[in-house]
Amino acid sequence: MHYCRLYTNHPYADMTVAQWPDVMDTNLNGPMRVVRALLPGMADPGCGRVVLVSSTTGPQVGNPGLVHHAASKAGLEGAMRGFALEVASTCVTINAIRPSSILTDGVLAASDDDDLEFMAKGIPMRRPGDVKEIAELAHFVALAATSPDRRLSWMAGRPCGSTRKAWSNETTVINQQRRQRQMAHHAKAWLLSGLLAATAITPVAALSETTLRVGFDSANSSFDPIATTENTDIRLITSMNVYLVRLSTDGSSLVPDLADSWSVSDDGTVYTFELGDGAFSNGDPVTAADVVFSLERVRDHPGSVQAPLYSLITDISAVDGDTVAVTLSAASPATLSAIAMYPAAILPEGLGGLSEEDFGASPISAGPYFLEEWERGGQVVLAKNTFHPEADTVAIDRIEWTPIPDDNSRLLQLQGGELDIALPIPLNLVSEVDAAEGIEVQVSPSTLTYNINFNYENELFQDIKVREAVGIALDVEGITSAITYGLGGRSNSVLAEGTLYYDASIPLRDYEPDRASAILAEAGAAGTQVELMIPIGNSLLEQFSVIAQQQLNAAGLNVSVRRVEETQYWGDFEAGNYQMAIGSWTNDMAHPDQKMSFILGNGDANNYFTRYRNDELAAQVNAARAIADDAAAQEAYSALQRAAFDEVFWIDLFKLPYTAAVSDRVEGFSQDVTGRIEFERLSLN
Repeated sequence: MHYCRLYTNHPYADMTVAQWPDVMDTNLNGPMRVVRALLPGMADPGCGRVVLVSSTTGPQVGNPGLVHHAASKAGLEGAMRGFALEVASTCVTINAIRPSSILTDGVLAASDDDDLEFMAKGIPMRRPGDVKEIAELAHFVALAATSPDRRLSWMAGRPCGSTRKAWSNETTVINQQRRQRQMAHHAKAWLLSGLLAATAITPVAALSETTLRVGFDSANSSFDPIATTENTDIRLITSMNVYLVRLSTDGSSLVPDLADSWSVSDDGTVYTFELGDGAFSNGDPVTAADVVFSLERVRDHPGSVQAPLYSLITDISAVDGDTVAVTLSAASPATLSAIAMYPAAILPEGLGGLSEEDFGASPISAGPYFLEEWERGGQVVLAKNTFHPEADTVAIDRIEWTPIPDDNSRLLQLQGGELDIALPIPLNLVSEVDAAEGIEVQVSPSTLTYNINFNYENELFQDIKVREAVGIALDVEGITSAITYGLGGRSNSVLAEGTLYYDASIPLRDYEPDRASAILAEAGAAGTQVELMIPIGNSLLEQFSVIAQQQLNAAGLNVSVRRVEETQYWGDFEAGNYQMAIGSWTNDMAHPDQKMSFILGNGDANNYFTRYRNDELAAQVNAARAIADDAAAQEAYSALQRAAFDEVFWIDLFKLPYTAAVSDRVEGFSQDVTGRIEFERLSLN
């Protein structure tokens, strides 16, 4: 970054003889000397980037009293054009940006409030720019991969190596795979706000037009497929990765993904997958070795939270470069469904040389999108994987996924044009939002259920009588009717309706507040202080907690509600830092083995973070996984559902559909039964 010297309010006739060359030396000659010194070292590897800082005062508008400054900046841009032509063949790029009024220390020191107010009047956004905004733009223009075969860069309006005319009057755009789309979006915003000269970055608007902006109710925690169970993570992980097979959009079957086809041995114990084409976001092809590594990792890694689902796999081998065989200890329909699940994403062998921590924060993936940027606890930016075999059919270049826990804030941003999609939508507002111009609300079938989790490390909840009292002290039917506005319904089982082997005969708990009071008194629990944890911002759970607190207190408990930020909520939930908490579940596969293993299988997830343990039920879960006969499997899973009810493992509450409010500029939006959004099928009109 070169130095800029500015003399204010000095008409040319009043300038001293020394002032003109002083400004020229600082603004023009100095930068040229620096460029001259740097170019030889840049040209040899062919990867140099030079960004000069010009000014709107120079070539664009001029300014009385700043003739010297305007002349120096006009000269700077003229020299930039010449330099760019001289080094075009080496793929070194030289560019200039033209800031408008920027609040530098010097400007602030030389300006009073009236000056700043006058300055702002000439800017559509009605404010001067910030130094950081110019620095970010310079970073965007300079950013490029160091390897020429992994960048697409434009130098002075022409592709490197092109024989087209070298110069256009528009500033360079460097189109790089990672990060450039975000900066392009910012550049467009700066142009519209008047913070930059109108001619500064005109080509970037086309890039930002394919940015999809999504507001979700919670933040992401990890992008390592084996390390998370949170729906927010899973929604994006499934868009970033490929799998041997996938669940179909309607949830009724498994369909090819990386594997073009597969076959099963007569005894049902060997699956053979024939691989198609695939490529990671770093350009490397997906190989059979990557498949072997990924499936072994999800099965064997001590941090794999869904590992029990893959316990029947005894061998994974690369038959050849395009064929993988998976051998089971016993025939199991559940295992193929597990292979289609989010933890079994195909990752590069050895995580591409990254540590597990680094991979979880910035993974290499082979799906239609890759992780371009992530602020932990904040926005996620996905960019199109241009190496993906079907990249040409993907219309959305970039996805900005922003956590907005507060329901009202999400809707306001959607209505204000700051978002294209907001999800979920409070059920009490579905009709109102759907009636708004330019917005459509979609209500989709789901397996989303809510329940009250008990922490079994708390001595109070080790008593089944207390758990039963909580269940019958709540008017779940009445609460569900009041807060779901006819869009939800009661849950009767730990398996959601629509899940394979769901048992509709599991009874609902009756509302018996008097008996609940008697049970609590008999158990010596009357008056005991109990804390119910809920996440901040979820209006549905806020309504539930208010009613539940009143009813539980009326039955004899002393319940308080602890409201915590979403990120802290899941952290406390997983760590067991709660007494009672509202849990939710969405199936990631049609077979019930996923949920049963997670809540009753005694795995690393501590039975959905309850710390409940029952070795007999865990053995039944493991046995059910290997049952191939439908009738026998139904009997086994019905028995598990009944056992969870009898044990009062948790309190089943209600089931809900998926809701989303979608701008009419989005075409092709839908959510499948697992909540996955096929971003690669969307387009913007």
